[in-house]
Amino acid sequence: MSYTINTLVKDNDDKLNSVLSNFDAISTDLATITGDLKDVKLSNTVKNLDSTLSTANRLMTSLGNNDGTLGKLLHDASLYNNLEAATKEMELLLIDIKLHPARYRRILSKKEIPYQAPSEN
Repeated sequence: MSYTINTLVKDNDDKLNSVLSNFDAISTDLATITGDLKDVKLSNTVKNLDSTLSTANRLMTSLGNNDGTLGKLLHDASLYNNLEAATKEMELLLIDIKLHPARYRRILSKKEIPYQAPSEN
């Protein structure tokens, strides 16, 4: 029996040396990785991520509850409509300034130039 084991070990000596050499390299790499992980302070990273996710959750909740301007803009059609109307009025004002620049250069003048709505083209 011992002769068979000796023959088996002798025949596979190169393979056993290779396996042991690979195991040694892997265990060295694993020791380096665990040392690096210990230095990373993973618990602080997880706490920071938890805090960030908590803040994002509060923000999303406030948007869903119509809190703040963005929440109201998302849920209140009247605010959107008012902004749309104001944008249209600003567009008309800019068109009028382009068509009648003299009217706006003489703001302090006593002569009043009446407003005329532009014709729709």
